Amino acid sequence: MFRKCFLLGCMLFVGSAISAEPPQFVDGNESEAKAGDESVGDLRWRLEQQVQRSPFAIQPHKRNYVIGSYFDSSFSNLDRERSAFEDALDHSEIKFQISIRVPVAENIFGTRADLYAAYSSKALWQAFNSEISSPFKDINHEPELFLLWPTQWKIGPVRSRALTLGFNHQSNGQNNQALVDSDGVVVYQSLSRSWNRLMLGAYFEQNNFNWHLQTWVRIPEEEKEDPSQAEGDDNPDIEEYLGDFELTINHLIKERFSSSLMLRNNLDSEDNRGAIRLEMTFPFTRKLDGMLQVFHGHGEHLLDYDSRNTRIGFGFTLRGM
Repeated sequence: MFRKCFLLGCMLFVGSAISAEPPQFVDGNESEAKAGDESVGDLRWRLEQQVQRSPFAIQPHKRNYVIGSYFDSSFSNLDRERSAFEDALDHSEIKFQISIRVPVAENIFGTRADLYAAYSSKALWQAFNSEISSPFKDINHEPELFLLWPTQWKIGPVRSRALTLGFNHQSNGQNNQALVDSDGVVVYQSLSRSWNRLMLGAYFEQNNFNWHLQTWVRIPEEEKEDPSQAEGDDNPDIEEYLGDFELTINHLIKERFSSSLMLRNNLDSEDNRGAIRLEMTFPFTRKLDGMLQVFHGHGEHLLDYDSRNTRIGFGFTLRGM
């Protein structure tokens, strides 16, 4: 009941906020504001508007990074004796993410909403594992199509920046493999993971803090009658592990020093599951920042979404993301 009320509240929130006033720099004219008064959100909005006017520009969407990492996972969802990896996975691997978006159309239906298409790819690469030819353990693909409404209203000291509504697909591009066990019985190793969601999102800021809240409703799929079927739901319980909402809190500590905290939860008091991720960035080169990332919980990647995982990694990210 609480989960349904939470989702309904978010939908009402989006509906009531669409009529809010646009941000100050929607036309890219920042001359009326002093540079010292420009918030993190103002600066990012102004730069994105400048990029959007270029027909050749691609914008960053989520963080783009590459890290070397160590993970500790039960990997309970994989039958190692029957999987392609057998029992040879290393706990050290390279993790990287590439995420971009492009504006598709502006002022949709005569409103201030813009339509965006985005694509993110997150990969886990067993680069140091030469015993099994250094495979990619999992690659998660995430195309999105969403509307973005700029907003400019306040709740006390907190100011809204934008609202989003869109479609999100996540999958790992795998299929289910037919294998034969030691008794000659055909079994299926389930490697395929995917789900589709309708997403609601909101951006807020206060001084050098900004928040991104997302919630979603899964688009249902039919149950599989046979595990060898291509169509049907490969992961009917994924919502129990990846939850109903995600909150990301970013803090600009000082120029080029920042922290980010992500919280995700299924809002189930009886069988609570979720995840937490902490990231810290600091200067490294003119175009790259160093990054420390710590993750604990479920759903870091799709292949083993129902196993609790702890990971720590260090690497690099593109500046200002």
